[in-house]
Amino acid sequence: QLVVFLNRYANLYMKEALKDCEIQNGDEFSFISILYTYPSLSKTELINLNVFEKTSGMEIIRRLINMGMIYQFDDEKDRRAQRIALTEDGKKMLMTCFE
Repeated sequence: QLVVFLNRYANLYMKEALKDCEIQNGDEFSFISILYTYPSLSKTELINLNVFEKTSGMEIIRRLINMGMIYQFDDEKDRRAQRIALTEDGKKMLMTCFE
């Protein structure tokens, strides 16, 4: 029960902290802030770093691409894979959220 309460409080505080940002929740914030520390990552790497299930992580990545916060491009080493990185707009938005 206490773990559930901690999760609810965390979500409540995260919502308040992000009220002036374009992103909607802590999950999107986490994905963007991790991407900020890398030049690029594969989608699977980013999902694993966030400890998400693949389907949920792909949905967050799709939303962030549609918002223009991240972009995807083909992996040079593995033609089957795609990599993702922050856009300039994504970096600016993240700096706004840090304030």
